Amino acid sequence: METYRIEIRIPENKDSLFIEPISDVHRDDVNFDKAKWDEVIERIKNDPTRYTIGMGDYGSQIYTNPNEKRGAGAIVDEFKDNPVHLYETLVSELQPIKDKILLMLLGNHDYTVEKYSHINPIRELLAKPLGTKYGGYICLVYLVVSNGKTKRTWKLYLTHGKFGGINATDALKKLERMAQGFDADVYLMGDRHDIVSDKRRYMTVTPEGKLAIFDKIFGLCGCFVAGMKNGTTSYVETIQGLPNRVGTLTIEFRLSNGKLYIHA
Repeated sequence: METYRIEIRIPENKDSLFIEPISDVHRDDVNFDKAKWDEVIERIKNDPTRYTIGMGDYGSQIYTNPNEKRGAGAIVDEFKDNPVHLYETLVSELQPIKDKILLMLLGNHDYTVEKYSHINPIRELLAKPLGTKYGGYICLVYLVVSNGKTKRTWKLYLTHGKFGGINATDALKKLERMAQGFDADVYLMGDRHDIVSDKRRYMTVTPEGKLAIFDKIFGLCGCFVAGMKNGTTSYVETIQGLPNRVGTLTIEFRLSNGKLYIHA
């Protein structure tokens, strides 16, 4: 687990910070959606209030090892058994937004590369070349946001996660369970390849004895690889999975009222 305090200054005439995580990129998969990938990177690059977090599984190299049960997965020929080239490609494509990447998590596919190569590919081949923070598998962040007039703080619980079930809502329930042991305002998870979110209301009492109401955000962060695509055979098909929506969600942190919003 890793922990950080991260401070972000947005333009004085802006009221909200937007964090649009990039999760489960699977850049080397035959079903990788390059058009959506380019669209998201361009949006982050051009918006001075928009930042991102790498949520893990930037490649599918788990498939290339004969000891893995999913060895039949489809990888683009260019990247087969060549994870170094995969991460070099990702660094090149992420270069325009390197100053917008708050941190990069390790995913289960990335962890498998480490298991067989003894190199942590995210820390050594992505985070270091991009000059960003390495978030491990779970990361807790104390986020400070200011526009020069107003300053607010939020706490983030970030994990690539692991869920082998069928229903995305069950994965969301597993993420919501983390609120029992981790204190945060926003809980984000990758792995599932679905875009699903929830906002839960909490109540507490102030030192003055008054009722205080606040929200917590929970989100599964989507992906950039289609589960099914005409002309290819994917791992999702072999486990009788369902079609998925490629893309991202975005969390809005509003300074004027301190509230959180989900855009998906």
